Amino acid sequence: RNKKIIAIDSCLGPTTSIGNIEVYAGSLYPGAGVGKNLSSIGDYSIMAVVNAGTQDESINYQVLQCTRLSFVMSLAKKIVNGIVQVFPLYDNVFNEVAMSVDYDELLLV
Repeated sequence: RNKKIIAIDSCLGPTTSIGNIEVYAGSLYPGAGVGKNLSSIGDYSIMAVVNAGTQDESINYQVLQCTRLSFVMSLAKKIVNGIVQVFPLYDNVFNEVAMSVDYDELLLV
């Protein structure tokens, strides 16, 4: 089958990018900002810049721990709303599922 994977993650970036949602063709590398060496994932990437990053991975880990969850969730909701607008789930098969999803409770992992 010719299915595509859209990977979604939060990330750190320049101060001027905090709050931006960045969309790319290509994979993302989860955990790279905190020194994790994980496999890349996705054919397309959506990344929410949740705070400012540095070159020091241990500081980046602390920055992520101090990032407000409410801010992360507000960006997650924007991503969900964008996905729902681009890929509406309103056909006969998915109508009930789409109508029953509580987007305020949806957690992106």
